[in-house]
Amino acid sequence: AMIATRAANFLQSGEIKISVNDGHTILTGEQPQSTAISEKINQLTLLPGVRSVDNQTVLQLSMEQKLALFLKDHPLPEHLQLTPNQNSIKLSGQAVAPVANQYMEKIRSTFEAVDTDSLQVFTTDQLKSSITSNHLQMVNPRNLNEEQTVLIQTILHQFNLLAVEQETRKLKIIPRSDCQGILERSNENIINRAAVVNQSLLDAGLSDSKILVEINYCEQSTDAVNIDMLGVWFEVTE
Repeated sequence: AMIATRAANFLQSGEIKISVNDGHTILTGEQPQSTAISEKINQLTLLPGVRSVDNQTVLQLSMEQKLALFLKDHPLPEHLQLTPNQNSIKLSGQAVAPVANQYMEKIRSTFEAVDTDSLQVFTTDQLKSSITSNHLQMVNPRNLNEEQTVLIQTILHQFNLLAVEQETRKLKIIPRSDCQGILERSNENIINRAAVVNQSLLDAGLSDSKILVEINYCEQSTDAVNIDMLGVWFEVTE
């Protein structure tokens, strides 16, 4: 016990465990990445009573090294970020609840301290409801203004969060008209709205295989103008 205490006082490292049997000293635990500690381990045989040293320690990895190894085995889901702090890991970004919870289990199995203050988690129903309720008013059937483009990008981002959870999901676009005036023109405008929004989604990076278009043509004309019916609605299909 005296030899082990002497060695522990010499090393000054709480991560290294020391056991001694008749002067034969065994080191276990984690060895900090420190040149000073390595030199002290090499000098242990100079201590009175230490006849030999069997260094069985594992090199202590930095938080950056631990994170690199973790990400190699557990790639980050899209829209999430992991960054190392001094004594913890920070998980930030946005995710649907099932994706976030599943990945958090993996993180906590490796890291004791996880900072999630910058993580936004949504339920599946929250995102679907937001996409469905945010229809795109589109009086001009051939062009998008800046505000309309921003709304499409917001809807696309919400859909992409859902697609991480379930890749088979698709975004349905539903163009509509108030059917006022000439039927042929109203139906042409419906087609144009679908084409413009479809192209905007493609330009923003959404795969064509992820887009569904539902066309409901006007069957009879109306006399009243209803601007609220001039636009494109969205749905998420499973």
